[in-house]
Amino acid sequence: MRLGEILREYFKDHNQAEFAKAIGVKDSTVSRWKNDKIPPNFENCLQIARIFNEHPITIFDYAGRAEYVELFKYFSPEYKTIEISKEINEMQSRHAGFVAEMKTIAESMLEKCAAIDGSQNGGRRKKRN
Repeated sequence: MRLGEILREYFKDHNQAEFAKAIGVKDSTVSRWKNDKIPPNFENCLQIARIFNEHPITIFDYAGRAEYVELFKYFSPEYKTIEISKEINEMQSRHAGFVAEMKTIAESMLEKCAAIDGSQNGGRRKKRN
């Protein structure tokens, strides 16, 4: 889907001049976006995302501005927070798996030690001091 299609649909129920004013551009600029003549710049995409209550990356995609995605990821504290959260979740997942694996190995080793200890003492456990 292109941004122009979304804007044309949006302007069936909303005023284009008010939209332009809210973003801080001329009505003619919005007309060019609406007719897919020119795509909005980075800042305008962010404003459109705010008005539509969409994630900026979605608007970049609709506007055909893939080059803005990496820029947004680099500068956006929100995006960095999301990425850090994902990384933490992955680390916790790996840690949980590691802990479970270590527990299994430890239990197996304890069983083997108990079996060896029992066979060396005629089935009796050796007293420890």
